[in-house]
Amino acid sequence: MGVYPRTEVIGRLIAAMGRAGELEKLHELYQGAQLVLTSLADEKQAQSLGWFLIEDQMIIGLAHADEVEAAHVHRMRILEQSGSPSADAYGALIENVTDTTDDTTNALTLFEECRARGVTPNIYLYNTVISKLAKARKADHAIQLFHQMQAEHVRPTSVTYGALIAACCRVGDAISAETLFTEMTAQKNFKPRIPPYNTMMQLYTHTKPDRERVLHYFNEMRRVGVKPTAHTYKLLMDAYGTIEPIDTAAMQQAFDTLVADPQVAVQGTHWAALINAWGCAKKDLNQAIAIFESIPSHPSTKPNSRQPDAVVFEALINVFVTLRCPELIAQYRARIPELGIRMTAYIANLLIKGYAAAGDVVEARNIFEALADPPEGIAAPFNHAPHGDQPAAPLNHLNLPDGTVYREPSTWEAMVRAELGHGNRDEALALLERVRARRFPPAVYHRISGIMLDDSVSPWGRGSEASAPSTP
Repeated sequence: MGVYPRTEVIGRLIAAMGRAGELEKLHELYQGAQLVLTSLADEKQAQSLGWFLIEDQMIIGLAHADEVEAAHVHRMRILEQSGSPSADAYGALIENVTDTTDDTTNALTLFEECRARGVTPNIYLYNTVISKLAKARKADHAIQLFHQMQAEHVRPTSVTYGALIAACCRVGDAISAETLFTEMTAQKNFKPRIPPYNTMMQLYTHTKPDRERVLHYFNEMRRVGVKPTAHTYKLLMDAYGTIEPIDTAAMQQAFDTLVADPQVAVQGTHWAALINAWGCAKKDLNQAIAIFESIPSHPSTKPNSRQPDAVVFEALINVFVTLRCPELIAQYRARIPELGIRMTAYIANLLIKGYAAAGDVVEARNIFEALADPPEGIAAPFNHAPHGDQPAAPLNHLNLPDGTVYREPSTWEAMVRAELGHGNRDEALALLERVRARRFPPAVYHRISGIMLDDSVSPWGRGSEASAPSTP
C-alpha cells in the first residue's frame, strides 16, 4: 500500500500492457507514474528523466494497442518539451501506421523526423521502415536504408533480409532477391523463418513463373526444418495450378497434404486455388462449380467455419467472368445471403466486369453505386481476407458501420473500364472527377486516369483469362 516501483519498471509495464491490449491497466499505470514523478520534486534531473521515459513508453504502449492518435499526443508532449522519442517509440508509431491511403509517406515522415532530431535508429526501427517500403514496392529506397544501416554498424537480422527480399520480389527483381537470400542464409546469426521462403516461392509462382524455382525454395525450407504455413500450401497449389503445364494431380496432392497436416487449417484461399486452376486455367466449368458446392460437406470444413467464404466466392465469380457465363453470375449472386457470404469490393469488381461484358452496364453501375467510400485518407476496410498466416487486423478504432462495403481503387478502375468499354467516355470522365475529389495518392490517381489513354480498352482487359482474383 502506497509503495510504487521505479519509473523504469512502470514504463516497461505500460509498454507490456499496450502490447497485450490492456488499456485500462495501461492508464492506471500512467496515473501511478504521475504520483511517483511528483514524489521526485526534490530530484529535478531524476524527475525530468522519469517524465520523458514514461511519456516515451506511453507512445510505445498506445501504438501497439492500436491507439495511434493517443500515442501521438504523448509524442507531441515530448517534442514540446524539446525532447525526442526513442527509436523504439518511433518504430512503434511507424509499425502501426495502417489503414491510411498512403501509409509509406506517413511512415517516412516519422522516420525523417527521427533522424532530424538526432535519434539513432536501432534494428527494430530500421526493420520497420524497410518493411513499410517493401510493401509499397519501393525497393531502391529500402536497399538504400539497408546500406545506411550497415554503414552505421547495425547488424541486419533475418527480419531485415526478409523485408528486403520482399521489396525486390514485389518489383520483380529476382536477381537481387536471390542474392539477398543467399547473403541472408550465410549470416552467422541466421535463423530460418518462414516469410523469406514464402516470398521467394511467391515470386516464382506469380511474378516470374518458374515451378522448378518454387519447388527449390519449398525443398530448402523443409531441409532447414521450417514448417509450411497455410500460405506455403496455397503457393504450392498455385505453382501446379497456374504455371504451364498445369498439373492438377500434383495440385490435388498438395491439397491432400494440407488436409492431413494437423498444424495448418484449410482456408478459403486453398479452395480458391483449386477453383481458379480448374475453372480459369483448365476451362472446366463443371469441375469448378463441383468444388465450390463440395466445400460445406468436406471433412476439413468445421462447423461455424464460414466456408465457402468471400475469397472462394470471388474465385468462382472470376471463373464465370472468364468463361463468359453471365447467367451463372446472376444465379450465384442471388445466393449470397443464403451462403452467408460477406460482399467485398473485389467481388463487386468482378460483378461490374461481368455485367458490363454481358452488355448490362446499368447493372454494373448499380453495383458500383451501392458501395460506399471510406473516410478520406482511410484505406478501404473489410475487403481483404486475413493473410494466409495471420489473423484479421482489428478495425474498431475507425468507428465504421458494420455491413458497409467500401470501394477500393480497383473498383474505380473496373467501373471506368466498364464505361469506356461501352463507349461512355463522358461517364468515365465523371468518374475520374470523383476519384480526384477522393484525394487518392498521385500514383493511384494516375493509374486510374491512365485507362483513358487506352483507346482499345474493354471491360475484359488484356490477359483476363489467366488472371487470379484479389488484385488491389
